[in-house]
Amino acid sequence: MALFELNYRPTESEPYMNPRQLTYFREKLLRRQAQLTQKLKEIMNEIREKDFREADLCDRSDDNAFKERKLQDCEHYRALISQNDSALRRIEEGTFGYCRITGEEIGIKRLEALPHALLSVDAQEMLESGVPQVA
Repeated sequence: MALFELNYRPTESEPYMNPRQLTYFREKLLRRQAQLTQKLKEIMNEIREKDFREADLCDRSDDNAFKERKLQDCEHYRALISQNDSALRRIEEGTFGYCRITGEEIGIKRLEALPHALLSVDAQEMLESGVPQVA
């Protein structure tokens, strides 16, 4: 993003998902992607660097628990990376910012908080409450 854009924040008063907003969210997602990827690499390095050949049964048990937690963390970060990738694809496809269920705007505030959001707040609440969706 250009230097003069560093302080830019999308607002409700401008046209929804205009090129400036799309650039803003693309940059936000790319920064998040880099952070998530770095964190995943750090966790994988922790697993590689840990010596899991302890002779003591208790130590082996602790090591296995450690490894299991780290592998769960890896899966969590992989899922977040996948969500981010999907959001970046939606920007390219022109569907970013619109609810997958209703087609309505997700909203700037929600996207600021959750840039990979697929659903509007109303659709998310409907889904969580078990109300059938109308397509």
